[in-house]
Amino acid sequence: MANFEQRQARYIGLLSLGILILLMISLWQLGLSPVWLVVSCLLFAIVLLLGYRRQKIQLMQVLARANWQLEAIFAEDFNQQIKAQYESGEVALFEQQLVALSEHLHRHKSRYNSQIFIIYQLIDKLDMPVMVFDQDHSLSYSNNAFEHLYHQPWQTMKGASLDTLQLTCKNDLWQFTNRNLARHWQLHSSEFKEREGQYVLLIASNIRQRLRENELQAWQQLIRVISHEINNSLTPVSSLAQSLSGKMTVHRDSQALHVIKQRCEHLQSFVGRYAKASEHLEVSPSVIALQPVFDHVMQLFPEQRFKLDCRAPRCMADQQLLQQVLINVCKNAIESQQQPHTDIVLSSAYSQEKVVISIRDYGAGFANLDNVFTPFYTTKHTGQGIGLTLSRNIIEQHNGELLLENTVQGARVTIILPIPVDNNSH
Repeated sequence: MANFEQRQARYIGLLSLGILILLMISLWQLGLSPVWLVVSCLLFAIVLLLGYRRQKIQLMQVLARANWQLEAIFAEDFNQQIKAQYESGEVALFEQQLVALSEHLHRHKSRYNSQIFIIYQLIDKLDMPVMVFDQDHSLSYSNNAFEHLYHQPWQTMKGASLDTLQLTCKNDLWQFTNRNLARHWQLHSSEFKEREGQYVLLIASNIRQRLRENELQAWQQLIRVISHEINNSLTPVSSLAQSLSGKMTVHRDSQALHVIKQRCEHLQSFVGRYAKASEHLEVSPSVIALQPVFDHVMQLFPEQRFKLDCRAPRCMADQQLLQQVLINVCKNAIESQQQPHTDIVLSSAYSQEKVVISIRDYGAGFANLDNVFTPFYTTKHTGQGIGLTLSRNIIEQHNGELLLENTVQGARVTIILPIPVDNNSH
């Protein structure tokens, strides 16, 4: 099939030939000589040819400008815009609509880019690792929480393969090949398209944190039931024992009722401490200086020697609650000391966009790490078994983490807290 230019040339040629024939007939009837007849037809043919060539050039210019504008649109280069050469007519309308289309796509692209920018900003703020893989399953993007998994910024591993990241994908099921990562993290994936590219969004959620939330909810529900039932039983028994105690004439009977009242009060106190270990606290975090907090804690134990290394001067926390946690941990560290005058190392530092507070002692360590957070479990004769449980509850309500570990000599308690948003000192 002939193209547009060929069809136009054929049509103009036939039209011109018809006009020349009519002109020749008209001039012949007027009695012109054959020479003038040929000259007149040639001149008219030249005029037609020049006019056709000019119109063709103008038409090609319009099409070339339109093609240039379309190429810019396809390349998403909206800084390039044609200027309309005509003020009216179909060609002017065509150029105006082409410019309007470019401006519409420009606004749509700007709106889309703004939405993408906001989405990526939100992803960056998430505390759970989010990774984006391209069609070749190479790492294209991730947020700062990537360091929770691989302990280094994601930019250093951009373009890494699944093998490098210890990941596998079979039948759209993503899993960690590393057993430690698989034990603590669960993966969720979804696919999306962006600029003709196919991508996979991978979100890693902390299984341990989710289990802790479920465990805490179960404890709270159990405590509410136990507190309600025990208090309903103990209150009348305690009141009755107190009333009868004043009427008893036999000292032994009065003493027995007094013991009953004491035991009722002890059980009520027991239930109250149990509820406190997992209750939801009113946490009011703010940017606080750590040096005064450490100084306050150390002043409470004047006979204990401390080594202080405060390399992270600030964090986001409720100052009073954080002090209570440090007091609990330092008290445990002091009580575990096997030799007198042994130092406790108290330090703070920045790591992976977090503030890490460490309390290191050189005592006996934790006797049973598996049960150390179980409420009322303790290996100390005078302990109540709620100090560490309450401490972990406080730290987790700061969106932080409290970790315990035994070292070669003693134990280490690590408190991880959010870093101040405006901090620039690390």
